[in-house]
Amino acid sequence: MSSTSQPHQPDPSYPSSKPPRPPIPSPTSYLSYPVAHVVSGIYRRLTEPSVPTISTNPPPQASPNTMPGIYTPPNRTASPFQPPPLTPLTLRGIHESTTSSAQILTRALAEEIRLLVPPRLQLVDDWSLIYSVEQDGVSLATLYAKCDVHRGKRSGYVLVVRDGTSTPDRIRFKAFPYSGVNDYVLYCEPSYLSVGGGDGRYGLWLDGVLERGVSGPCLTFGNEGLSEEGGKFEVLGVEIWCIGV
Repeated sequence: MSSTSQPHQPDPSYPSSKPPRPPIPSPTSYLSYPVAHVVSGIYRRLTEPSVPTISTNPPPQASPNTMPGIYTPPNRTASPFQPPPLTPLTLRGIHESTTSSAQILTRALAEEIRLLVPPRLQLVDDWSLIYSVEQDGVSLATLYAKCDVHRGKRSGYVLVVRDGTSTPDRIRFKAFPYSGVNDYVLYCEPSYLSVGGGDGRYGLWLDGVLERGVSGPCLTFGNEGLSEEGGKFEVLGVEIWCIGV
């Protein structure tokens, strides 16, 4: 009896005893996951609505000397030291021949007016008479010429007018400061001089020979009529005093 040998064929119904070899990863597989993760994270941040975070920490207390927001100055008390009293005024420029009755501005009245001028001029204790009808004659041109000598100086001027009802023992002092409504403070022409105005009226108007005057309420100072004679009055005297010469 004869026999022949054939090579052994593996049975496909049984698994092989050796495990299959894992696939070799490609270089791009190492980058695919991180890139996809980064792209999805950026997309999520751009598309999702932002949720505000609520801080549970109390706000810091600002000290008076720090400026995190609005500066709060420390409490201060007024200084107990007061400015020294003003030196009494001295009125200069009055001729010896001028009687006291002819002089319009007295020192007592000048001290009242002094408190109404700017603080810089309040420190000046010498007032100089640069024009008066009694000493220089009745002329508006002379008044302008006397004042022009002091042009450009940082000085103040006080215009004093006496009307027909003025008496030394009947002086009613009343002040009307600048209102700021308009700029008609002073207007000088060869034929007249006016102080204040508005709505077709003058606070004070003097003619070219300083004999007639007009006064009424005006917007510049919000004043009343300055003469008890009414709107028109007779001029008995005019003085110009310079402060700070």
